[in-house]
Amino acid sequence: MSTRIIFLDTETTGLCPAYEKIVEIAAIEVDKNYQPLRVFHEYLDPKKSVGSSYQIHGLSDQFLSGRKTFEDIAEDFVQFINGATVYAHNLSFDQRFINTELD
Repeated sequence: MSTRIIFLDTETTGLCPAYEKIVEIAAIEVDKNYQPLRVFHEYLDPKKSVGSSYQIHGLSDQFLSGRKTFEDIAEDFVQFINGATVYAHNLSFDQRFINTELD
């Protein structure tokens, strides 16, 4: 296990990464006492309507329009989490979306 620990969360436009996109990604690196060390956080333009997912995350099309895309932040995000142990409430969900976006 890595000595670096990161907690991760995403918000998306839906449940299926083949059709939906990440609209927010946040990762917090913590020290051994779980105090924040570094934060990676971006709102992302999905280049599509958020639709009814707005009711879950509260991020509107207008708010997200014109922001960076996942492609814009991918390299920085990968560098941020590289070599760390990553924890998330629903890691398999987040991981599927991140891997699809990276592909």
